[in-house]
Amino acid sequence: MNTEAKVQRGRLSSAEAKATENKAVSEFFKNAEFNRFGIIPVLLLLVGCMGGFAASYGAGESAFKLAAVAFPSIIALVMMLAVAPMRLVFWTSAIAILLDLVLLVF
Repeated sequence: MNTEAKVQRGRLSSAEAKATENKAVSEFFKNAEFNRFGIIPVLLLLVGCMGGFAASYGAGESAFKLAAVAFPSIIALVMMLAVAPMRLVFWTSAIAILLDLVLLVF
């Protein structure tokens, strides 16, 4: 019997692992689209409040910092208002929240 066949049966190839990962991500965003009207208010609250806190406490001394807080937050809110696909809403919201946290900490 071929030893390579034995080895390949025991583990996934990289292409199979990537396909499984893509399927899981695809399933996640499919569920997110179905639950859009429950997820959007939570993201709206998080992005809005974090943007406000970061603008008032973390970006008060610099116009560049204020722009770095305002633009991603507004883009995330626009994506929510425009009923963009949830993949875009998640990514823009994640970027906005991460930038807000970075500016609050540093």
